[in-house]
Amino acid sequence: MENKKTKTRKIVNELVAGSMAGVFQTVSGHPLDTLKLRMQASKERISLGAACKDIVAKDGYSGFFRGMLSPIAGAGLQNIFIFGSNQLAREFICVDPTDPTVTEAFFSGLIVAPSLALPLAPVDVLKCRLQVQSQMNPILKFNGPMQLAKHMLNTQGYRSLFQGYGACVVRELFVSIYFGANVAAKKFIKSKKDPGAELSMLDFLFCGGVAGVSFWTACYPIDMIKSRIQIIDTYKTGGKHPGMVNIYKQIVAESGHAGLYKGFTPCFFRSFIVNGFVFLGYDLSMKFLNNMN
Repeated sequence: MENKKTKTRKIVNELVAGSMAGVFQTVSGHPLDTLKLRMQASKERISLGAACKDIVAKDGYSGFFRGMLSPIAGAGLQNIFIFGSNQLAREFICVDPTDPTVTEAFFSGLIVAPSLALPLAPVDVLKCRLQVQSQMNPILKFNGPMQLAKHMLNTQGYRSLFQGYGACVVRELFVSIYFGANVAAKKFIKSKKDPGAELSMLDFLFCGGVAGVSFWTACYPIDMIKSRIQIIDTYKTGGKHPGMVNIYKQIVAESGHAGLYKGFTPCFFRSFIVNGFVFLGYDLSMKFLNNMN
């Protein structure tokens, strides 16, 4: 019984720490995420500076934070699934769940990936449309995710909130790389330290940054395709939108294969900074919660 209580407490701690990490993730990374999406939505290749000027000209400086309420609301749920499910998977497949090998971390991430897309897809759709609404429809603008969600449900039905769900599932499979890279970076740094030495705050920041950059470098093309699908106004297209293969061909026809990485510059910096703070916040929260228990 004691063992079950211990496992339950560990899982609860994972959920709380994961949700806190999600809030820090959204607040610290949303401006760069907005830049990434604006560059992805453009049919022509535009520079980072041009994208910044376009946002300020159309939406003011607040435009960098437009659509942030939706991911903040979903960040806690998203990271509860990510970290909580990952901990459950580690309990099953790892010899020592507190110190998984790189292979174990990879496969635990792969196991939880399909469960992430269901809560994440609607949040992604609302965020993406709010971030580029001035490009989609300069006249019709929404003040927040709830107003947009109501409009979409009334005009396009509930399926519109899951637009691009298939691409979202494929993208989340790369969570395996996310956790695997984080563990690999931690083990590398530990190997350079004295035996028994603990990782510092800067170490946690760096390892989280490595995880974020590894994840986004690997999955960026499918994220590009997902974003293109999610911002299509199916009300204008009779409820239909192109599939992943057609969107892929469209992007390559417009910009070549390099177009699959359009907007990657802000994404690269965002992924390192944000995920550094995600894992820092997660590890510090876990330490605090464990000390309380």
